[in-house]
Amino acid sequence: MFFLFSLFLCIGSPTYASDVDQFSLHTFHLITPQMFGAVANGLNDDTISVQKAIDNTCHGKISGGKIYFPPGNYRISSVSIPCEGLYIIGSGIGNRDRLNGTIINSIGPNRGPIFNFNNSSKNYSYGGGIQDISFKNDGMSLFPAINIKYEQQFSIKNIYAFGFFKILRVEGGRSLNVTHLFGESILPGGTGIELIGSGLSVSSAVETRLDTPFLSDVMLSAGDAKGLSGNTHMTGIHISGFVATPQLDHVEIVNPHYGIKIDCKGLNGATKTIDTCPQFINMNDVEVDFADYIGIYAEDFQYLKFFGGYIHGGKKMLNAIKLVNENFPSYGVDIIGGKIDSSYYSLILSQVQGTHISDVDMSSANISNHTPSFYGIEIQMGKNTSTISNSVISNNTMCIYNNASPTKMSGIKIDDNIQNISVNGNVFSGCDHTIIFHGNNNKVSFVGNFPK
Repeated sequence: MFFLFSLFLCIGSPTYASDVDQFSLHTFHLITPQMFGAVANGLNDDTISVQKAIDNTCHGKISGGKIYFPPGNYRISSVSIPCEGLYIIGSGIGNRDRLNGTIINSIGPNRGPIFNFNNSSKNYSYGGGIQDISFKNDGMSLFPAINIKYEQQFSIKNIYAFGFFKILRVEGGRSLNVTHLFGESILPGGTGIELIGSGLSVSSAVETRLDTPFLSDVMLSAGDAKGLSGNTHMTGIHISGFVATPQLDHVEIVNPHYGIKIDCKGLNGATKTIDTCPQFINMNDVEVDFADYIGIYAEDFQYLKFFGGYIHGGKKMLNAIKLVNENFPSYGVDIIGGKIDSSYYSLILSQVQGTHISDVDMSSANISNHTPSFYGIEIQMGKNTSTISNSVISNNTMCIYNNASPTKMSGIKIDDNIQNISVNGNVFSGCDHTIIFHGNNNKVSFVGNFPK
């Protein structure tokens, strides 16, 4: 992916701070942590100095809404940003070990998020952001590098993070914008980015739902290149609870356990109704490489679109895409274009009403040496459903011999009580079977497929 190559060039190259000027660093009364005693030498604890800079800015003792971190290595345990509209601006992500940019090094291990943007009133704050900074987790902290609660119009740009259990955690708010975030060596059991909404009121006027988060040009990878061995157990992106209209554009996740995980648990597992579950999820050009369990997993949601992506499994990936009903009947899926391959079981498994799958390349799909009982697409019954209907499977390519050996898979499996499904224009080449019905198939239209 082109954006990833551009981002890699930034990591060992001259300081990358092309967007800094948009925050008008050259205004009067520019505040730096050095004004309050920070030395940024990678040895001293600069936490108190950074917190003083924040407090003076938030409390208006020095005018301004921006704190600039000159090049250096700032060792910080945890600081809190209690006011709205504050921008933390570095001098560029540079290199994580050389002082040609701004490095924030977690002292850890369990003192809280490095930067905690949290309005104590729990009413939505407006504005603010953080950009052009590298984060290191030498202290092995289990807290996120950046924690955000109840913020509107918050911006995160040009961030590099190394060795964290969690890079970014967002709870509630509106219109979060994350662009050019590169997270490397996410710790086992950790999560790169966590988006959470609960749908529960925190005041008479405000809910903790998370509206319209936008993630673009994001790359997340596990601790090492052992995704194929199935021992990394990292989740790339977790969307949970009342998160409305999240959009993921140009995202790559490497060596995860779950690439993207979507559920309705929210805060403290507070599942309420399907109306407070994730809804209108849009994924464009999302790539999951060497997933060792499931590429994209979604339960209890309203409408998901996956357009033009790529999912490739490691030796233990069970499903490339798995869509299920856990507590409520989910509905509405569009999987359009792209390529999916190398799962252990069915590539796409859906229990969701209104599943539309079209123009997907599922050739050379399953790992060899399987018994011929796995499928390109499986539409099955799940919890909380008596029937599944109104689905379309069209213009997909499945199976195809892998070198000299067949892929040992069948094209499509349709369970009992599946109604009003159109299967048309698909190409089944090298499949053990084109379509397998388990039960009544009277309400399945099978037209224009090759072979018939």
